[in-house]
Amino acid sequence: MAALLFACTAFLHGLEPDKRIDQYGHDVWTSQRGLPGEAVYQIMQSLDGYLWLRTSSGLVRFDGVRFVSMDSAVGSEPIKALAMSASGDLLVRTTSRTAIYKSGAFADYRPVQPLPDGEIKSVFESRQHEVLIGADDFLYLGDTQRIKLIQHGTEAVSSFLQDETGKVWVGASTGLATYHAGILSDALGKNRVPPVFSLLEDSKRQIWVGAAAGLYRLNQPSPNPLGHRPESDPSLTQVAPGKISGPVNAIAEDRSGNLWVGTTSNGLFRRQGDSISSFGLTDGLSDNRVLAIFEDREGSLWVGTGSGLDRFRNTKVTTYTTYEGLPSNTTRAALRTRDGSIYVICDNGGLARIKDGVITATREIPGIKVFNASSMTEDKDGSIWIGNMQGLVRFKDGVFTAYGGDPRLVGKFIPALAADEDGLIYSSSDTVTYRFKDGKVQPFTVGGRRNLQSGPGNYAFAIYHDPAGTLWFGTEQGLSRYARGQPPNTFRINQIQFPVTSISDDGRGSLWLGGRTPGLTRFRISDRRITHYKKIDGLFDDYPTRALFDDDGNPWISTSNGIYSARRKDMDDFADGRISTVPTVVYGIADGMKTSEASTPSAQPGGAIGPDGRLWFTTSKGIVAIDPRHLPHNALAPPVVLESVVIDNATMPASGDFQVPPGKDKLEFHYTALSFVVPERVRFKYQLEGYDRQWVDAGPRRVAYYNNLSPGHYRFKVIAANDDGVWNDVGASIGFEMKPHFYQTHWFQLLCGLLIILAAIAGHRINTRIFRRRALELNRLVEERTAELRKSTLDLEKSTAELQESKRHLEQVAFLDSLTGLPNRRMFTQQIRKMLAMSKRTGGRFTLVMIDLDQFKRTNDTMGHDAGDALLIHAAGRLKAAVRETDCVARLGGDEFAVLIASDDGAISVDLICRRILDNFVPVAPYKGAELKITPSIGVATFPDDGETDEALCKAADIALYKAKGSGGNCQRFYHQEPSTHTVRELTRP
Repeated sequence: MAALLFACTAFLHGLEPDKRIDQYGHDVWTSQRGLPGEAVYQIMQSLDGYLWLRTSSGLVRFDGVRFVSMDSAVGSEPIKALAMSASGDLLVRTTSRTAIYKSGAFADYRPVQPLPDGEIKSVFESRQHEVLIGADDFLYLGDTQRIKLIQHGTEAVSSFLQDETGKVWVGASTGLATYHAGILSDALGKNRVPPVFSLLEDSKRQIWVGAAAGLYRLNQPSPNPLGHRPESDPSLTQVAPGKISGPVNAIAEDRSGNLWVGTTSNGLFRRQGDSISSFGLTDGLSDNRVLAIFEDREGSLWVGTGSGLDRFRNTKVTTYTTYEGLPSNTTRAALRTRDGSIYVICDNGGLARIKDGVITATREIPGIKVFNASSMTEDKDGSIWIGNMQGLVRFKDGVFTAYGGDPRLVGKFIPALAADEDGLIYSSSDTVTYRFKDGKVQPFTVGGRRNLQSGPGNYAFAIYHDPAGTLWFGTEQGLSRYARGQPPNTFRINQIQFPVTSISDDGRGSLWLGGRTPGLTRFRISDRRITHYKKIDGLFDDYPTRALFDDDGNPWISTSNGIYSARRKDMDDFADGRISTVPTVVYGIADGMKTSEASTPSAQPGGAIGPDGRLWFTTSKGIVAIDPRHLPHNALAPPVVLESVVIDNATMPASGDFQVPPGKDKLEFHYTALSFVVPERVRFKYQLEGYDRQWVDAGPRRVAYYNNLSPGHYRFKVIAANDDGVWNDVGASIGFEMKPHFYQTHWFQLLCGLLIILAAIAGHRINTRIFRRRALELNRLVEERTAELRKSTLDLEKSTAELQESKRHLEQVAFLDSLTGLPNRRMFTQQIRKMLAMSKRTGGRFTLVMIDLDQFKRTNDTMGHDAGDALLIHAAGRLKAAVRETDCVARLGGDEFAVLIASDDGAISVDLICRRILDNFVPVAPYKGAELKITPSIGVATFPDDGETDEALCKAADIALYKAKGSGGNCQRFYHQEPSTHTVRELTRP
């Protein structure tokens, strides 16, 4: 696995050569940040991915997050030197031991034996597996049997190098030598340049020498045509003597071919061809005394100094500051012009132009005492206009012209500028928008007409002139649109109801708006469709300052907390409801920004797209550039290592399967992933097979906890992803067994089971005797209770019959009129509602007839209630005789009756029934020798013509009834018909 990982490093890029050193991601660890010791003398990386440091406090292992002192893992002796073995393993030399690190553990590589004399300075293993040990005045061979002296009087031997021919070069205080077959020879002859501190063979097989006087390149004469020894000795040529000065302690070549040089007192140097750049204490290096340089497998460069550990790495964001030539680090607005330049306003500094990677700064602007600008635009003739607190500034053909005579310019904050075919447009802090033309300030009008922007009260934060010639204004009141020929009532975009502080065009028909409301708003121009994207929907931040779009239409948004990006497809899918969350990727300080704070929306525009597709955003510490097409990608899956297991606070190495004794119920698994680019973004998942049903997402946490596991076999697995989300799905794992207590063992459970069985048998026999005695008693009780139950059952049946009879009586009382025996009002209501439901379902018709007895009150008043009751009973009988059996006759109360007639024959059959009712009422009711005359008044309403609800029908029938009574009674009236001439004959007793 380790060999595969290191083989993959060939496909990884080193530090980007076109960046300045200060533009790389730079991290520093000192003793205040957890580094054991101060000075870092050597840096190496083992096959499993750990970084190893030899510091002033000893041997230190580093995983990108945690420093671990490892002296005790090697032994009790101090660590003197480190080297890589011929097989790529870590070699460690102590006072008497030469140890090798393999499979996560140290073991003796050579017999334990101290040097006969001298203080150890270095160790080295050749491809022939010869171990050389350099001392302060000796060179030794660490043989498989004993230590052998090769040379005395070498002074300090500090470095070794084996070139492609197999020759071993030795750097010492006495100069440069070569070693072969147990013999040390002077390498330079008369061309000696002592002392030598470091050696390197680069990718072109050129040998570099770090010496006390500087950096040298080794010149080796070619052999003569006959293959004999060359006549001249090798020589050294000093490189950049006026630039790289002082003792050179370390040399390294990165994957991009840059040569890195560490000096004793002048910091770090980088050589790119013939170009030399430097980075020292004043630039942020932990110390000017550089002792070690190392490039790891991910392409990061590690530098050990006298005061700590520095790391330089590629980042996705490139920041330009005063180191690159900006007049100040507080950048406020960025504008791309037609010639491909990026112009940047630098607060209280001046104007910067970025073109082809070169920054040209203008710090002094004629006519402007204090450069406090906030907005920029370019007009049609290529002039750049700048909104400054002292007025407008024009930059054309290298000449600045200031305009500040008008009181509407001087002392006003100009938040936004734009230019159209008619001149310059600017908004002012006096909440008015003006046009500046021919050196004069005029009211802003469209087609000679005033508009929303012409008068005070509508502060404009942003102005955008789109390619179609339309002017867009982001104001305190929302969004406005101005185009030639546009009617005034269409200026305001009514869908936008919040203050708009920034306007960004995606070039695909939509404007993206930021404002004083949470989230980012997309306004599709064609149909004015609005989509709001907020933090709760997946966005990184709710308050954007600027949105830019790459070649694929993906948005990149700057905020006060960093820059984030999203995929255009995800934004579209969210707008169409296909997804509920928009995934975003965040870029901040860890990605190369000096600060995550972007410029405020009060500066316009807050970003620009370069001609090469790079996106430029202004921040409070420089301007940053992102190239979406060439983002550095860490394609190397991180090695995952299980470091240790903690069982009830006792730590043990995770070197193999293990057992947990009974009673130990607290387990911790400590793990790591060896990715150093952005280690705080490494993510982990783990699973305990036999316990966890699925993977547990641990985020950046590097420890897993388990308590009270049941006895059994388990396997803990952990996987990890690097900062770019590349997962190592193989990960690491370890198996273990939770041993049971004696009472959890199978034999104990079997014994308990046997005892339970025996106890059950004994209990069964005892219970059998008891049950027999109880059975006789129960039989007697059953017979007594059965007789009682039989009697209770008979009583219950009698009570049930009485209850049913009472129920029938109550139902009759509830739904029948007690005097006439006809259905009462409650039953009538149920019947009319049933008939309504059926008629609506089948499309049928029915008629409601309301009947009132004429002169009933007079009979009651003159002859008494008994006579009235007799008259009502007689009338009920006449009604039942007059209608059909299918019709429903009900007494609604008093002398009011109703008839429901189901009929599809319309008013003809109803009229016939009504006539029968009238005719049937001709006889009189005899009462105690008197004749009680009976005549009815009839009102008729039909469903659905006269009403579609019971209330409507009853009301219609009532109205018809009142018509009949108003006509003198003894007649019928339909709700929508003229009065009938039909009357009842009045008869007297013969």
